[in-house]
Amino acid sequence: MFGIPGKSPVTITPKAVSQIRRLMERDNRFGLKIGVKKGGCAGMEYTMDYVDA
Repeated sequence: MFGIPGKSPVTITPKAVSQIRRLMERDNRFGLKIGVKKGGCAGMEYTMDYVDA
């Protein structure tokens, strides 16, 4: 995977963190998995799935 040394490949804003945390607590989820796959107009597409364990 290509990236800039010392930089996070994904940034989540504080407001997004609050919303994710609220949804995870509401649905009793363990975590959130963020990934990238081929597709979309730019050739890459982000995926997000809850993790239960």
